[in-house]
Amino acid sequence: MKLSELMILGSTIIKHVPYSGNPLVTREGCALQIADYAAGMGNLRYSHSWAYGSRQAVCPACRDSMLNVASAVVHLNDCHKWSIDKIAQWVATAEPASVSETTELGRPTAYPVEVV
Repeated sequence: MKLSELMILGSTIIKHVPYSGNPLVTREGCALQIADYAAGMGNLRYSHSWAYGSRQAVCPACRDSMLNVASAVVHLNDCHKWSIDKIAQWVATAEPASVSETTELGRPTAYPVEVV
């Protein structure tokens, strides 16, 4: 399942909040936490390692350079207070288009030209 899809699925299970929450205790979390919750807690960095890689991303709200897509997601969640739907829509533009574009470990073999 794509990261953007996990974000939407997770938001139907636990509450999305604009800060780092505690999904196991309060049943709420930031965009990455709710995606991780939907993926099975602790699996997101492994199954979607492309988002945590060294390829920089640009924040679509303020155009600041981010370390990677995951950092941009945290920035959009915490600083710009984007909704989970809006964050997931942006992530969908940055993630591999299909499973065939990733290796068996979930790492992409090709990236989009620009992540914006």
